[in-house]
Amino acid sequence: MTTLTCLAEPDHPVTLIRAAGLLTDGSAPVLRAAAGKALADHPDLLLIDVSAVEVRDDGTLAVFPVLARQAAEAEVSVMLVGPSPALTGHLETHAAGRRLPVFATRAEAEAAHDRRPGPRRISADLPGEPAATHLAREFVDRACARWRIRALTDHAALIATELVANAVQHARTAAVISLALRRHHLHLSVRDGSQERPRRSSDGYGMLIIEALSAGWGCVRTTDGKVVWTTLRRPGSR
Repeated sequence: MTTLTCLAEPDHPVTLIRAAGLLTDGSAPVLRAAAGKALADHPDLLLIDVSAVEVRDDGTLAVFPVLARQAAEAEVSVMLVGPSPALTGHLETHAAGRRLPVFATRAEAEAAHDRRPGPRRISADLPGEPAATHLAREFVDRACARWRIRALTDHAALIATELVANAVQHARTAAVISLALRRHHLHLSVRDGSQERPRRSSDGYGMLIIEALSAGWGCVRTTDGKVVWTTLRRPGSR
C-alpha cells in the first residue's frame, strides 16, 4: 500500500470515514481533509474505520490527536473503528490511543457513544404538507422554552419554517426535524427524502434568511435523501 484513500459515508447524525492504505507524513493530510469536511457538517458522531490502514512509523499517528482537537472544537465525538492487531499495538504505545476511543466494530462504538453524556437531542416527524411549517415552529418554540434559550427562539423558529417549507415545496416528502443543544451552539436539521440541494423559495429570500441568521449551514446527502443543517450560536458563546 502506497497511498491513502478516505471515503465518507454520511448518514446523519453519524458519519463514517473508511480509510485505506498506508498512513505516512505525506498521506496524513488526506485523512485530515476528509475528517475536516465531515466535521464541517456537524454530525453527532464521526467514526473513522481504520481496519484497512497500515502504519509503519508511530510518528504518523500524530494525525489522530490533531483530529481529536478539531472534533472538540466542532463539538463532535470522534472514534476509531476496527484497527488491525498491528495498528492496535501502535495505538497502545502512542498518545493517539489515549486521545481517541478505539472500538473493534461500529456497533460497539455507537453503543458507547449512546451511553455518553451528550447533547440534548429531540426530533419530530413532519408530514409533507403545508401544515408542517406550523408544526415545526411549535416544536422549536417548545424546545427553546424547555432548554431556557428563549433568546434563540425567534431565529430558530424562522429558520425551521424556511427549511421545512423548502422540504414541502420541493422534496414533497415527509420530513424529520431535529434539535441538538450543544455547549456553544444550537444545532437544527431537517431531513427529507430528496437528494436535491435546497432551492430558493418563490420569494427568493428563504436561503438568504438562513445564511443571515445562522452561524453556519450545510447540506449532507444520505442514503435515502438529504439533511439540511444549521447552527445558531448560544448567547454568551464565542
